[in-house]
Amino acid sequence: MSKREAELESELKAANLKIKLLEEKVDALLRNLYSSKSERLDPNQLTLLEDPDSKKDEAPVAAETKPGAASRESTNARKAPRGPRIPDHLPVKEEILDPEEVVADPPQWRHV
Repeated sequence: MSKREAELESELKAANLKIKLLEEKVDALLRNLYSSKSERLDPNQLTLLEDPDSKKDEAPVAAETKPGAASRESTNARKAPRGPRIPDHLPVKEEILDPEEVVADPPQWRHV
């Protein structure tokens, strides 16, 4: 293999790697756009997909997110866990209501 072929081969490998990284970024952004709100993408995850050999300085992805979105997420994380809805001091009264058919012929029906 000649020197020129080796250079072209290395450029092809680098281009394929960059294409793969960009496709992963597009997939992540599409999942972020069309996923449910609970599955939001952290902007820092996209920096993990960057090529470590890349020397270019790109604009941070965090600038694309809505302002205030991070503050809402942080306040939700600090909420205290919710207690029981019914206080313990209230009495519990269990009442079983049987249909008229069951009251008329109990052996035919079984109580679960």
